[in-house]
Amino acid sequence: MTGQDAVTSSKAFHDAIELNGVILTKLDGDTRGGAALSIKEVTQVPIKFIGVGEKLDRLRSFTRSGWPSASWARAT
Repeated sequence: MTGQDAVTSSKAFHDAIELNGVILTKLDGDTRGGAALSIKEVTQVPIKFIGVGEKLDRLRSFTRSGWPSASWARAT
């Protein structure tokens, strides 16, 4: 799920159960950075973990300084 579908689903989950953080998977490239920023804006909760591969051992704590895109400066 990417783009507007991810944002819409995130908002629906947040409205239903009040999220306190977000886990974004399949972020092994910059292509989903826009959706991540939008999800952060819509839910107003932090991005806590990102998945950078297909297996559980590829789940990473999210840090703004650890992400290669300059656009993440606005995410936290």
